[in-house]
Amino acid sequence: DCLRHKTVEQLLNVDLQTPAHLTSFGPIVDGIVIPGDPKTLMSKPNSIFANYPLLFGITKAEAYDQFTTYDERHGIDIQRRDRLLRTLVRNLFQYHLQEILATIVNEYTDWSRPFFHPISLFDSLVDIFSDALIIAPTIQTGLLHAKQSRETYFYTFEHQTESGDYPARLGCVHGQDLAYLF
Repeated sequence: DCLRHKTVEQLLNVDLQTPAHLTSFGPIVDGIVIPGDPKTLMSKPNSIFANYPLLFGITKAEAYDQFTTYDERHGIDIQRRDRLLRTLVRNLFQYHLQEILATIVNEYTDWSRPFFHPISLFDSLVDIFSDALIIAPTIQTGLLHAKQSRETYFYTFEHQTESGDYPARLGCVHGQDLAYLF
């Protein structure tokens, strides 16, 4: 009833304080629709979560929208990459932040290249953000579902649309799978 009496302007002017690279739109544990922590609820045997088939999928560049067109065209310098990664690690983890940061940089660095090109740094940053923010949590949800239900279906969509709006070097970008899926 309270929301019904609010104007559109009042709803749009709500100041949502969200840590960088995370979302303010997530499950709200209200005790009714979502009675508890979603991960805990999904882990329980015979949960309502397992009563429904689950189809989920990923693309290569899931976090492309975290960056600007300028970043995509010109790349990112190593100082900005490190700042973005430090913020991401700080917002996702509580302990061993330096070790996690060093591991991420090592894992996603193309050591066969003689120097860090801004475009290569951008591409690896898109991979890091995609894996950390979307792909890993999606797979984790699928694994929780698969433990309880045989009706769990996962796809990886890699088709590069010929007349797409995104550079081919990135592969399939978040959302490009939907036209084919539906």
